[in-house]
Amino acid sequence: MAAGPPGSLRSLVALLAALALAAAASCGGGGTLPVDDPEATLERLEEARLRTWDLPGPFTLTQQGPSRNEDAAARSPEPNRRRDEFARWGRVVGYSQEFLASDRFLAVRFLTVAFKTEDGAASSLAAAASAFDSAQVPVVRSEVSLASPLGDEARAWRLTYDPEGNPAEGHYIVWRRGRLVLSAQTVAEQGAAGQADAEELAAALDRKVTESGIR
Repeated sequence: MAAGPPGSLRSLVALLAALALAAAASCGGGGTLPVDDPEATLERLEEARLRTWDLPGPFTLTQQGPSRNEDAAARSPEPNRRRDEFARWGRVVGYSQEFLASDRFLAVRFLTVAFKTEDGAASSLAAAASAFDSAQVPVVRSEVSLASPLGDEARAWRLTYDPEGNPAEGHYIVWRRGRLVLSAQTVAEQGAAGQADAEELAAALDRKVTESGIR
């Protein structure tokens, strides 16, 4: 499918970022994450970051970097509530990446977050749906079942929205692997990409983290 007009493309990427604020969820040395040291943990998460060749189809990296607790909370519509949740769950730090595939008008955001305990990671996953309640744009969501298992536990939603008269759709897939909570969030022009695409992208991140050996 041909790429959409630049204005529409920018609006979809901006939409992805707005929803990400509400949600904020090469091989390294492996082993247990040093969760008492956020910066050391961040280095390990960065080692497991995706490269364009890890993804199905032609993608371009548009943004990547740390998702530190204070930064993520400050960008939330309810910063104090977010800080309390992060403290309660034992969120250590996260690492996010955004890619764009203009041939399919598809943007995708990946986020990997480390927690101090598996229980804390599970609590964060259980609260994943609350991200939509504080989203800065209207979103219609419906929970869907994944075709294949992902991690220790997983949830997924199909999303539809109409920003500025440009109908769009996407998926939000979030899963837990031990003390890590990972997510893949897609936005595409309506009909340009479906659940199979989203699951393939989520599997790419899960595979990269698994191969890195971090836990």
